[in-house]
Amino acid sequence: MTDAPNAFQPAPQSVPQSVPQPVPQPVPQPVPQPVPQPVPQPVSQPVSQPVLQPVLQPVLQPVLQPVSQPVPQPVPQPAPQLVPQPAPQPAPQPVPKQNDKNLLKVIFYHHLSPGDIVCMTAAVRDLHRNYPKTYLTDVDTAAPDIWESNPFITTFGPNDGQVVDLIDENRQYNHKDLKSVWAAGKIPRVRLNYTAINRCNTSPTHFTEAFTEDLERLLKIRIFDRLGTPDIHLSLDETSWMSQVHESVGRDINYWVVVNGGKYDYTAKWWDPHRMQQVVSHMKHINFVQCGENAHFHHQLVGSNVINLIGKTDMRQFIRLIYHSSGVVCPVTLAMHLAAGVPVRYEKCYGRHVRPCVVIAGGREPMRWEAYNNHAYLHMCGRLTCCQGGACWKSRVVKLGDSEEHDRSLCEFPEVTENNTIIPKCLKMITVDDVVRAIQSYIQ
Repeated sequence: MTDAPNAFQPAPQSVPQSVPQPVPQPVPQPVPQPVPQPVPQPVSQPVSQPVLQPVLQPVLQPVLQPVSQPVPQPVPQPAPQLVPQPAPQPAPQPVPKQNDKNLLKVIFYHHLSPGDIVCMTAAVRDLHRNYPKTYLTDVDTAAPDIWESNPFITTFGPNDGQVVDLIDENRQYNHKDLKSVWAAGKIPRVRLNYTAINRCNTSPTHFTEAFTEDLERLLKIRIFDRLGTPDIHLSLDETSWMSQVHESVGRDINYWVVVNGGKYDYTAKWWDPHRMQQVVSHMKHINFVQCGENAHFHHQLVGSNVINLIGKTDMRQFIRLIYHSSGVVCPVTLAMHLAAGVPVRYEKCYGRHVRPCVVIAGGREPMRWEAYNNHAYLHMCGRLTCCQGGACWKSRVVKLGDSEEHDRSLCEFPEVTENNTIIPKCLKMITVDDVVRAIQSYIQ
């Protein structure tokens, strides 16, 4: 808020000069009082309704019939209010310079899925928050672009020391192994795992904390201060660039990112893709941007409120797309972890400091392992005999015949939906109305 203009000051009184003869005294004049100026008030712009944009790709299939529900009208706009300021975020601890010889250098190694790497970022951040000026950390992981602009990463070069690999999958390394490498003046490259997944049905450990627990074991330390979310960073340039959606439609519209499918190794995660189409057709007042890799299964959504970016984003583009979004709806996948870890444009997220996210989970993975506090995690764990003790962790619904080990981990209760799609019973129990209500709950 700008300061009020300074009011004028009273004019100084003139002092009568001494004269030999007495003169009449001047009549006292009233002192002008400062006139209060109106204080300008910040005016919030009313939230504009998203403009429904045409589909960017040719329509490949007819629109599926929406659920037999009345189409909801756009949410009435509230009276203009002050835009809330973003909540203060914990400032990252500064990373010391490479030339500090008292710091312990270590490279963390992990080459599984990108969603795993996103969760791993939490452990590296929490290490530096709890032990500043103690370690220099580099990473050797899949999807290395996830670490771009991360202030806790120091890229080691040939002059920083010889690297010793401690990444044998058949051996569990410990702190003594790292100490021996450091004593020789070398840099250990050690595998960082999340072995707590083996007890996730009975332990309250979250996915992000599983990496932290393994890091504690390797470094023989305790990390008490944990934030419980991934840690994704964008450069100032990236935050200033317009999103792909803005480039495509010419306006900075509000939109939700939607994932309608997934990888073929875990088909037990897929919700009925025709039901997702019904959600999109039902919520015509929301723009949806569909994302995913071409190599995976993604049933293309259609409608005047759908923008198709399947196969059109690399990792950094996808991160920026999440950054500019108003929310995410997806199965248990990379997008849900990015939704929790990517910085938030609070004016895009309905004045929230955390990003809305609806996760259609079923009974495959336990809530306490996967879910984040602000997510609508739709699950059925404990409601069926197959997941009464936590979650089933099965891979596929039916065999795909590709000789993969996932064909030997099949859902116990596959069922056919009203759209003639075979999905796990736990996912069939999650209805179109359930997802619509979850999305709408963030907007109202």
